[in-house]
Amino acid sequence: MVDYKKRMNDLLRKVQHFRKVIITCRTQFFPSEQEEPSETGVMIFSGERGYHRFHKLYISPFDDNDIDRYLSKRFSFFKFQKKKKA
Repeated sequence: MVDYKKRMNDLLRKVQHFRKVIITCRTQFFPSEQEEPSETGVMIFSGERGYHRFHKLYISPFDDNDIDRYLSKRFSFFKFQKKKKA
């Protein structure tokens, strides 16, 4: 991404009328953690003052055991073909 600030502004403009939005990206999307935005620039018009904020969550990658556990929960014993395909 050449201009991450422009891209973020474009995204925010397109989703501004949605109540909640989930944006995902890899950590290398921003040059540094300090440059990651914390506020959306969209004002809060309820009783609070300020701007809507981003809530950042980090998701760890799955290892093979995590994948097996997830697939076992997702597909019942009787759907072994779908589990195998997944």
